[in-house]
Amino acid sequence: MRIPPPERRPSETFQTEWQGHAITVTVGLYPDTLLPCDVFADTARGGHMQYALADACIIISIGLQCGMSPAELTNSLGTIPVMVLRDGAMVEVEGPASVVGAILAVVGGA
Repeated sequence: MRIPPPERRPSETFQTEWQGHAITVTVGLYPDTLLPCDVFADTARGGHMQYALADACIIISIGLQCGMSPAELTNSLGTIPVMVLRDGAMVEVEGPASVVGAILAVVGGA
């Protein structure tokens, strides 16, 4: 059952990136539980990337409002190997395969 968010709700805004695209992610929270209830994302590049972000946010928000946790949504997505700097060395880790996973990484940490 979908629980739509109230018209006014607290939110937090974060900066992230995916494959060189800087992304601003705003996570709306249910006021009573402070659990994520919706998400909005924007990028300075605009264009087709902006449309993909808007669609991803709608899908993520509907999942959250239907009771799925960010972890459940994330576990349903693909990952790819990416190189990151850890303790002064480059190491290979699993990262999001799409912008949807990058947004969910932020939502899960909110």
